[in-house]
Amino acid sequence: MVSSLYHAGVIARSMEEFFRGDAQNASKDHGLMLEILLTCLVETDDCIRSEETRKYLSELSNSKSSGKTTKLVKQLLSLQQAAKYTQKKREAAAFALEKRIERAERWSEWRRSGRPATTMGIEIRS
Repeated sequence: MVSSLYHAGVIARSMEEFFRGDAQNASKDHGLMLEILLTCLVETDDCIRSEETRKYLSELSNSKSSGKTTKLVKQLLSLQQAAKYTQKKREAAAFALEKRIERAERWSEWRRSGRPATTMGIEIRS
């Protein structure tokens, strides 16, 4: 689903920040976001790490949530960080580093070439 393990981890951590606060006043349409969070955590062999998020999700499942939301919350709260998590985190970091090096090499080659910078065919002057 996500382009890399690195991105899946970033999305999961960001979504954990989203699921905080007062679950009683939350929108009832959390299903899709909960599915995305679950997918990202499963892909990275990770779990919900934030106690605030765990509390929010527990309150969400105890409120007037649909059966689907309650099921997703139970799945999310039951996840545990797998032994493969550290290895996957290393793989994600290696992937991110590899892509940064590729960008730096492209940028260096462009600078050496003396070509003007363009965005969508429009020359950018510095």
